Amino acid sequence: MFIRLTGICILAAALRAVVCQLPNATCTQQHRPNEDALTGGDQACQAADGLSAGNKGTSAADRAIAQAAAQRQPGMHIAIIIPLYNQGDLLPETLASVVQQTYSKWEVLIVDDGSTDSTSPAVARQLVDNYTAQGFNMRLMEKPNGGLADARNFAIRAVQANWILPLDSDDIILPTFLAKAADLLARHPDANLAVADEKGFGDVTDFAWQLPQFDDLELLFANQFHCSAVYHRSLWEAVPYGYPPFTIFGYEDWAFWIAAHNALGIRPVYIREDLFLYRIRHQSMHQQLLHSQQYSLASMRILFAHVYPGELLLAAHDKFSGGVPDKVAAAVEEKVAKAGDWAYPWLMAGLIKEGSGSMEDAMAAYETAAALADCDDWQPRWRLGLLQQAAGDFSAGNATLVQLFSEFTLLDQLYESYARDRLGRGSVTLEDLVLE
Repeated sequence: MFIRLTGICILAAALRAVVCQLPNATCTQQHRPNEDALTGGDQACQAADGLSAGNKGTSAADRAIAQAAAQRQPGMHIAIIIPLYNQGDLLPETLASVVQQTYSKWEVLIVDDGSTDSTSPAVARQLVDNYTAQGFNMRLMEKPNGGLADARNFAIRAVQANWILPLDSDDIILPTFLAKAADLLARHPDANLAVADEKGFGDVTDFAWQLPQFDDLELLFANQFHCSAVYHRSLWEAVPYGYPPFTIFGYEDWAFWIAAHNALGIRPVYIREDLFLYRIRHQSMHQQLLHSQQYSLASMRILFAHVYPGELLLAAHDKFSGGVPDKVAAAVEEKVAKAGDWAYPWLMAGLIKEGSGSMEDAMAAYETAAALADCDDWQPRWRLGLLQQAAGDFSAGNATLVQLFSEFTLLDQLYESYARDRLGRGSVTLEDLVLE
């Protein structure tokens, strides 16, 4: 069941999901994508290392597209933001792929996110100095480590461009990517995102991803974009936290796309060529994500209490309260330290503390989360009320939950199912609980 604020119509995607389950319901997409299959030019099968060896030739058609894009949208300036953390050895290939773009209206901002090796900042500085001496618009900024999402947010705040392209410091864009993205966006003025298909390179070369046609419901359950899409700045500005610095081991991109679509609506156009090359390494951040995916997914879902069904959110809670590996607990503590102005890290920390039997610490974490939470997030007070009951303070726990039930529809039904399960296990008596 979807939990919603009483008397307030919330997220269209959640409401649409309910309607689509009704007999004879007809559902249409609110935001329909445009698609243009652009062909020709450089193909993704080009060796990635060849990009840094010299300038690839471009066809007359590619050059025409680049010229047309500049003429159609002469003011379209793209800020390419590149977070860097301890992989300066791969940065030269990434920057080489940028300077070889057939489209010239771009700038690059590299953000060193507190690299701990002795070489990455120096490599970045040397590359920026060399390229700026050649007339390219590049700069480097440094900041204490805050994670990938925090570095992207830092970079976007520091640029003025209306169009943003996040590019990881080990990935590559092929020479016609920016031109074809700009051309599509110019020809589809209602669109606010342009994205190309993806091909893997590095340790794995047989991976390719043709992005699916956008579906706002499917976005909740499967990511539909990689990180390197050109999108309008208004999407980022519509999300209070920008890229969410709360998810653990990844999923910042997916969570951002969900939040941006909820806030403003994503209207994509597609380049049906593998113009984005994603480097796959055995020890990459993505590979680490796969090993901790259940916790990453849970950390993402709790960001959207007004989107996901209540049962799915409680399942996410169970992932953290059922006993977690040390590295998960450490990752959550790091989020509390770096993003403790938001409720979500405190909620995860409370769940872990509760699962380990540290009830006082859990109570304190839930109280902090409840104080920081948005008005449409029922989760911290829900956990607080349940923990108050578990501690034997049924008066306080029932009062907390009854107040929640008055604010959120269907939450009382979710609680009834939960409470009757506890009754069935004999852990409480009927008189203790908030049941009619």
